[in-house]
Amino acid sequence: MDLLNYFYSFVAWVLSLGGLIEIPPPTLPTTTTTTTTSPASQVDNATRPNIIVIMADDVGWNDFGFHGSNEIPTPNIDALAYSGVILNRHYSLPTCTPSRASFLTGRHAIRMGLQGLPPNVAEPRGVPLRERLLPEYLKELGYVTRLLGKWHLGYYSDAHLPTSRGFDSFEGYYGGYIRYFDHTVTKNKHRGIDYHRDEAPDRIRPYKDDRYVTDFIATRAEEIIRAHPAERPLYLQLSHLAAHASEGAEPIEVQNLTEVDSEFGYVPEPNRRRYAGVIAALDESVGRVVAALAEARLLENSLIVLLSDNGAPTAIAPFKNHGSNYPLRGVMAFSFFFDRFYAFYRSIADAEKKTLTSDFYLSLSIFFFTISLREQQKATVWEGGVRVPALVYSPLIKKSSRVSQDLFHMTDWFPTLLSAASAGDVAARDSLQLDGIDQWPTLSGSSNDDDDDDGSETKRREALLVNIDEVIGPEAVIAQQYKLIRNVRRYKDYYGIDGNVYSPKEYDVEGVLNSPAALGIRTLAANDQLPKDGKIIQQLRTKARIADCRPKTSNYTDCEDYCLFDVIRDPCETTDLSRKYPEVSVSCLISYYFFEGSYWQPNDRIKIFFFLSRSSCI
Repeated sequence: MDLLNYFYSFVAWVLSLGGLIEIPPPTLPTTTTTTTTSPASQVDNATRPNIIVIMADDVGWNDFGFHGSNEIPTPNIDALAYSGVILNRHYSLPTCTPSRASFLTGRHAIRMGLQGLPPNVAEPRGVPLRERLLPEYLKELGYVTRLLGKWHLGYYSDAHLPTSRGFDSFEGYYGGYIRYFDHTVTKNKHRGIDYHRDEAPDRIRPYKDDRYVTDFIATRAEEIIRAHPAERPLYLQLSHLAAHASEGAEPIEVQNLTEVDSEFGYVPEPNRRRYAGVIAALDESVGRVVAALAEARLLENSLIVLLSDNGAPTAIAPFKNHGSNYPLRGVMAFSFFFDRFYAFYRSIADAEKKTLTSDFYLSLSIFFFTISLREQQKATVWEGGVRVPALVYSPLIKKSSRVSQDLFHMTDWFPTLLSAASAGDVAARDSLQLDGIDQWPTLSGSSNDDDDDDGSETKRREALLVNIDEVIGPEAVIAQQYKLIRNVRRYKDYYGIDGNVYSPKEYDVEGVLNSPAALGIRTLAANDQLPKDGKIIQQLRTKARIADCRPKTSNYTDCEDYCLFDVIRDPCETTDLSRKYPEVSVSCLISYYFFEGSYWQPNDRIKIFFFLSRSSCI
């Protein structure tokens, strides 16, 4: 772009900020599916891998066993982790809708106006129809595409529903959460079922079932897998409610409280004990899915991704779920005032025996956003809010049983999964402005480079945008080992404790090796990638664990302006380096303020940020 174009862009930006002009959303060029010239079309559909995505909700760094905690056994998830690649520097966005939108588009949520607060029940907002989602591209490659569980990407028109956005079928809930048993949500003092079985845009219907939702999703996944025709590849996304809190009388809902109290009796805090029950049910469902894939002989050509959409809201009502981001700093959090006023009104409601509805939550949040915008935080950009547990397993991975310290972002899954599916360069074909990077060559081992060789020509991610939010405030960017954050005023504490203090002292390696997931992996014989040696498993676990790096005092670094951290040496974000390395801070700020491209406000009005520098904070 020459200087004249820069000037025109700047003038348009200033005018748009003043409301003098509106810049219409860009439209992607119309695409056509080729069947003879595209390299992707020459691939036999039967050879394309089945892709299974298991996305947990609000699960913290310390809530799966493979990161070093003995508090909540997760043998099935751990078996996948040790058989595949543990992504130890995987970053999400601060909240659910932005993360899910970025996952399915390969683009930052700010490009779609989805930064900040997720859509409320029935709010007329969602992923813009100009965006094409991952399942739409996979369908072009012959995939059968199924979604179970959470959507939360807009449903205010038929065109925004999952079955209009590339999924052949959808069974789940449109909004952000439901109750675990009756699958309802409250709006305008009315409770209704938000669970649907949609088979096409013109065939949508609510579905009533009182089964525990985690088990129900697993059951439907088993049925889909068993009925799937082997000659076609399958894309199956399980977007679990677990471990999101619900609006029920007990926000942390378990299938059988007596059994949970018995199994996790060593956990002293009752709500944390219930949370352990939620995670245990999630882990069991993972084992059922892997076993079903093995039974249907689909596992040998499958790729399984398991991750959380963001960190755990460890300390903040109303959706506090008692997850743990230990030892990382910060939470996935609601506002400072919201926490306190929620407690006050909760006491009034309890005295009058009334239920606080989702309308109450939204109204109170908006009220305090109005009176003090800079004091509010829907989510944090500290490591505890955005550095999430993630793994990928597949017999197609040549170099498995390892811990990757490469940067990985939620936007990377779009090009990475399309690459694994041999889709060809869809970004070039459709002129897509992707933020994600294809990491399949390094994940699969097909790049033939040393995993620790920084000089490799393989394309690796060197930087990522954590968040830009022009309304709420907290923002961050990461480049190599450095992380710049700014406008962080609340929730800068360290929440939760090391559950190993009161948990079983020995890690149950045998439980991992004999889990349903492990038994399913063993059926692959020559492609059985699960280590049999307990020492190797312990070594992987140690490598994936972040040791306690919390400060010994409560005099924490203040980042109301901005801070610079080396998150390789200092993952707990204790030492601000901005004065020690001012040149790095300035470089980061340039990259940050002049982020390449444009972003959309929630009201779909564009703000232009023209590109000035490719600096990566070094």
